[in-house]
Amino acid sequence: MFISKRKHEPAHYMLKIESFSLLSEVKTSKIESDVFEACGHKWRLDLYANGNNEENGANHIALYVVICDSKSCPKGWEVCVDVCFFLYIITYIKTM
Repeated sequence: MFISKRKHEPAHYMLKIESFSLLSEVKTSKIESDVFEACGHKWRLDLYANGNNEENGANHIALYVVICDSKSCPKGWEVCVDVCFFLYIITYIKTM
């Protein structure tokens, strides 16, 4: 039996978007979150509301976790992470 123990406590970060439909309408290519720290590294979230055309993902929502301080890491480094996304969507229906 294999038992894994964490080196670091879980970290949480929230990115709140007030009007996602507005992002889609504006045709903004990418939204970057503020930098946050988890497991001794600095990270950010990159959101492509209309898809990441560079990765053949047009017309899809694309969300990436990006490590920001990679220049300080030694050659051949790697980071193993478990990432979970939780989407909480509220829709408003306009009544007349």
